[in-house]
Amino acid sequence: MNNKIRIASQYFEQGKLPLRVLRESVMGRISHHAHTFYVVALVDRGFGYHLCNKQSDFLITGSVFGVAPGVPHAFTGATELNCIYCIFTPELLDTLDKRIVNLPGLNGFFKTGGSLTIAPLDNVRMKTLYTLLANIESEVTDNPVAWEVMARTNLISLLVLLARYGAEADSEQSVDAHMPLVGKAVLYIQDNFTEDINSADISAHVGLSYDYFIKLFRNVTGLTPAEYIRSYRMGQAATLLQQTDLPINEIAEKVGVADVSVFSRQFRKIKGMSPSEARKRKNDG
Repeated sequence: MNNKIRIASQYFEQGKLPLRVLRESVMGRISHHAHTFYVVALVDRGFGYHLCNKQSDFLITGSVFGVAPGVPHAFTGATELNCIYCIFTPELLDTLDKRIVNLPGLNGFFKTGGSLTIAPLDNVRMKTLYTLLANIESEVTDNPVAWEVMARTNLISLLVLLARYGAEADSEQSVDAHMPLVGKAVLYIQDNFTEDINSADISAHVGLSYDYFIKLFRNVTGLTPAEYIRSYRMGQAATLLQQTDLPINEIAEKVGVADVSVFSRQFRKIKGMSPSEARKRKNDG
């Protein structure tokens, strides 16, 4: 996933319909890269920043984003950002109804250098998109009778619904204006997790009252700031246990936990095993 240009021939079988549904989980950072095909993605779980066209959008469950061919984009501050991607080529787009490219809710996505961001969808709309994506995946994978017709039909339905959802989101202003500050808080935690930080420090950093910040952070991420700090630290610790031979007490210090017994309890609670067991898996592997 580190190549800067991802070309269609890497993803589509020659001679077949250039349309696929893929899944990917993003952790941390993915550097800028571009594709030779269109990408439309629904965030299934997690959160993180998507950087595209000099814009930084904080994505959470239900967010939708899209990237046109040749447009560089990147991710940062991602925490288990699980995305379902629908990818297709400009050649396939040319075979669809020409009116699709000018639908207002897509905000110029199909123009040269275009991109797309739609505010988080509710559960009903997410389920509708899940169904269309699953239908496309099934048709392309199983190749039943007239599968190309059905795959195209579902792609058209997907794009039309995204246009509607985008147009409605532009007019509703339903997302809390403070939600991007959760993204700022996440980046602050990831940059300072080795320090003795707490929720009061973070709320002050993002400029929100303590109580409101705690509620907002939990609503967006499903965790309190303290729970997220512990989870992120243990994730970093698990990586160090797998990739280095550092002593466990030194790893604890590196992730901001001074007391190794506290570190071990937190690691077991979050990872379901002790640090020693996690390291043994590395050695057994």
